[in-house]
Amino acid sequence: MNKIKKIIASQTTRDTLISFTGLVTIAVAGMIFTVITARALDPALFGVFSALSAIVGLLSSLGDLGISSALVNFIPKFPNRRNILISVTFWFQITVTSVLTLLLISAGLVHNLIVPGSETGHFVIIGFLTGFYILQGFALGIFNAEKKFFQASFIQGFDSVLKLTITAAIFFGGHLNIELALLANLISCALSLVYGFYGEFRNIRPIFPREQMAEIFRFSKWIALSRTFSVMISRVDILLLNLLAGGFQAGIFSAASRISLLFVLLVSSIGSVTAPRFSSFIHKSDIKKYLGKVAILVGGVSLVMIITIIFADPIVKLVFGSKYIQSIPIFQALTLAMIPFLLGVITTTPLIYSLNQPKFTSRITILQVLIIIGLDLVLIPRFQALGPVISLGIANTTILVLSGWKLYSLLK
Repeated sequence: MNKIKKIIASQTTRDTLISFTGLVTIAVAGMIFTVITARALDPALFGVFSALSAIVGLLSSLGDLGISSALVNFIPKFPNRRNILISVTFWFQITVTSVLTLLLISAGLVHNLIVPGSETGHFVIIGFLTGFYILQGFALGIFNAEKKFFQASFIQGFDSVLKLTITAAIFFGGHLNIELALLANLISCALSLVYGFYGEFRNIRPIFPREQMAEIFRFSKWIALSRTFSVMISRVDILLLNLLAGGFQAGIFSAASRISLLFVLLVSSIGSVTAPRFSSFIHKSDIKKYLGKVAILVGGVSLVMIITIIFADPIVKLVFGSKYIQSIPIFQALTLAMIPFLLGVITTTPLIYSLNQPKFTSRITILQVLIIIGLDLVLIPRFQALGPVISLGIANTTILVLSGWKLYSLLK
């Protein structure tokens, strides 16, 4: 009992609560935004919108290239080199942002081949939106590296609440469509960057020391692969559903996955808070001791996830209405499939930040994506929206077993 009380009163728990409070704000605002968008659009159009959003999520993660994780790894270890590290990575991110934005705008010329039902203008908007999210992720990396969890939560919460406010105003005006929903997101993200970079530009200098660049990218290259494939896990299913089963199936799957996003955000919150602490541990005994605290925290969240399955029927009906009633069994199955993903926080975070195994985690994440894509191609034509859920459950369980085995072998 005393041990549990200490865990509850610990700095990790307090920081997790701060981060999670911000992420709950994001989840609630994002949920209402999704509800408004889903109700304004029919399931088929909502599927198109979800596919476009999936592209933004995928490419903004690709554009991060592991830089935000590299900042979390290096800034706590070398605080005297803070401004050099930030300057080097900032200009690199600007270059990547520009390239991806131009590529997406150009992709608008063949928009129907990528997302059936989309328009050229949609790709122009998501081109700029992708760039803004890359820069937002960079700002979050700085805040998390310096344990400024309130600021990190604020920048994301401000983005979500402002996006919701603009979208709601358009919705109640009776004019909400895909393009306007994307524009609301673009405006809110742009304004959040003002806060994210306020006061930081005076620390950024036009420097590109080769030694610093090499050190950062030796670490970040594997994180970049892992991050990209991790995002593919939650995005590629919507894209494949839209292509193989149509916008309606993508729409009902997107509705179910949006409700379960709260748990994804909680996993992100726990990972953000524990990463800098695992990075500071040198001795295996410290890692083992801290793992016990994280395991208790994650176990409690798993119980909450199971409880939500029981109340899936009223939750889905209340949130999305009768048009999305087919999302109920998808949500129940998806929540079960995500429990191994949550438990993976216990194994993957120390592997990356304490035991310096980004290469291993990248490899198993690539394996995870390959399993999902391979199974999706087989299961979607047969099981429709339930296909990606089955694929995700199998892939998540496989990766949990592999990462758990690796962690155990290194801590023996």
